Amino acid sequence: RLAIEAFLRGLSVVVSAPTSSGKTLIAETAAASTLIRGRRLFYTTPLKALSNQKYREFR
Repeated sequence: RLAIEAFLRGLSVVVSAPTSSGKTLIAETAAASTLIRGRRLFYTTPLKALSNQKYREFR
């Protein structure tokens, strides 16, 4: 919640947390907010399978 709020206020955010802690939700919220404002976005993940999954979801 704090990371999302900080991002929406225009702050830079770095999130480091264990698996299944909500990092993807934070990234997706930031991505949606960025795209809604008409800005471009670069989204990457450490795993090719996750990158492919997110690519399919974002299309």
